[in-house]
Amino acid sequence: VYAEVSENENYSGIRSETVSFLIIKEEVVGISVKNMPYKTEYKAFDIFSPEGLIFNVSHNSGRSLEVSYEHFSFEYLNGESFRYGDGYINALYKGVSVSVPISVKKADYNMSRFIFSDTVVFYNGMKQSINYAGILPVGLDGSSPEYSIIGGGINAGQYSVIISFKTDSSNYNTPETKTAVLTVKPYVAKAVWEGTSFVYDGDMKVPCCYYKDIFGRKVELDVLGGASFAGIYTALANTSDTNYIL
Repeated sequence: VYAEVSENENYSGIRSETVSFLIIKEEVVGISVKNMPYKTEYKAFDIFSPEGLIFNVSHNSGRSLEVSYEHFSFEYLNGESFRYGDGYINALYKGVSVSVPISVKKADYNMSRFIFSDTVVFYNGMKQSINYAGILPVGLDGSSPEYSIIGGGINAGQYSVIISFKTDSSNYNTPETKTAVLTVKPYVAKAVWEGTSFVYDGDMKVPCCYYKDIFGRKVELDVLGGASFAGIYTALANTSDTNYIL
């Protein structure tokens, strides 16, 4: 800049002076959130939805303007999606960042392909229970819930069976406990008759009947319907063991 003063009655001669000055670049000095995004509640591994988000951007020139989310980039606290407990996401604009508050809950395992349902089995002399079918889910963090099964029975009847879960993942909820009914039906055994033909001698005649249990052992049955006179008769064999039907 050059300044010149002309001669008048108070000053003599011509004087001039130079001065240097600087025009600095306008820069962003502060950002605040004006309008929050429509969605602020998430689950672990969700992706941020910035729709509705508007910022107030202040400059070192004193100028302030509103800027929509399309001009910002966003930075998660961990990885490329939310994690349980995250309280905000960073919004960046021209080298300056601001925190956008959100909340992140735990995610749920996808149990849609895990089947635990009522089951019917036959008595086999050993304790039986219900196992799951399908696929145990794997979370986006590589975790999979562990399970334990409680309940079941040996003898014919109905039993309540519970499957419970646990997980070491900090990002997933523990799946809910499931309950199913196990029905143990009696084993169908074949009755084998012996001595069904007799010669009359005046004594009471009763045929013999037995079945073989699931271990192959011979089990004698009580027989009703004995007779002593010549003729054709009907005998009835019963078992008192409720684990078998004939």
